[in-house]
Amino acid sequence: MKQKFVHIDNFKPGDTVATMRLNQPIASNMMDGITGASFSNEHDYLVSMGAEKLIVCINSIGGNVFQGLEIFSTIQDSPMETETRVVGIAASMAGVISQAGNKRTIKQHARFHAHSPRPESGKSVNDEMLQMAYNQLKTIFVSNTSMDENQIDEMLSKETFYTPEMAVENGLFDSVLTSSGKMPEISNEMDATQIMNIFNQLENINSSKTKTKKMEKLNSILHLSADAGEKAMIDAVVSLQAKAQENEVLKVENQGLKTTVSNLENSLADANKAKALELIESSIKAGKIKAEQKDVWVENATSNFDNAKIMLDGIAGVVASKNIMDDEGVDSGADEVENRKDWDFADWGKNDPKGLQKMKSKNSAKYEKLFNAYVGE
Repeated sequence: MKQKFVHIDNFKPGDTVATMRLNQPIASNMMDGITGASFSNEHDYLVSMGAEKLIVCINSIGGNVFQGLEIFSTIQDSPMETETRVVGIAASMAGVISQAGNKRTIKQHARFHAHSPRPESGKSVNDEMLQMAYNQLKTIFVSNTSMDENQIDEMLSKETFYTPEMAVENGLFDSVLTSSGKMPEISNEMDATQIMNIFNQLENINSSKTKTKKMEKLNSILHLSADAGEKAMIDAVVSLQAKAQENEVLKVENQGLKTTVSNLENSLADANKAKALELIESSIKAGKIKAEQKDVWVENATSNFDNAKIMLDGIAGVVASKNIMDDEGVDSGADEVENRKDWDFADWGKNDPKGLQKMKSKNSAKYEKLFNAYVGE
């Protein structure tokens, strides 16, 4: 069952920042306004839920001093970081409560109000009780402001209204917060209750506008119409969550396929290199290429095996043809150096008889050709 709150505004478990609102009179029973007990109970709930910062928005005409002092003590002794923020009017006892935060701020359209304690309408209080209440309030203001006792006596001796700038100047607040939206019109003839009601209406309007803007932005992100309801938004979010889960599954599957392909590519590369190595080593043994050329040929054959094989087959044809002509190059290079390519049989016999004999055994075709030419056949 959803928890119902009087003072807590839009808090969800897990939130670290919480907002509480003092937007009613301070009274001894909840039928007439805010009590110290109702505020303290909701404050303690926020502490139990792990909230770390509390913003107390104040728009109240004040009221019961002792209920107000309980609220003041709850804020001042809170384990959370606290900010008291006047968003409308902080009048009478609400003005005292505004001094309880670790940080005290006031909106630029707001008002601070103070006066001495007085009996509630229709009730009588003895002078001693009133003086005790007065001294308590005076102590709070002396401890939290830059005013001396005489200035505080002057402030409490009458109905004192301060603008935000005057309140900051007197040390009642740390800073003025810029207001947004339409500024309310406040006249000097208005009493605190009228001012409180105006600001409550303003807060409700601004809160409604903010929620509407947020919903419009969310609907735009979800590609829904501006007036789409909660069910349509929930359905859209559920659909997005399902798609996100699908994407996660596809990512895992895709990664698995990439790994498989990578393994296959590595296996194929290893097989191609082994096949190329076998071809090159056999070519070296056959005398087609030199051993020092092995690495280059292996790289070429790995890259394009068929092309490398065709080239090596061509080299084999050239070697065979060469063997037919000069049997492993008996006179290879010598012809070029000593013009032996022009020698006839007699030249060989005169200049290099050993070479002629070697030609006869190693290159019989050339020997017979030279001999036949010599004898005139």
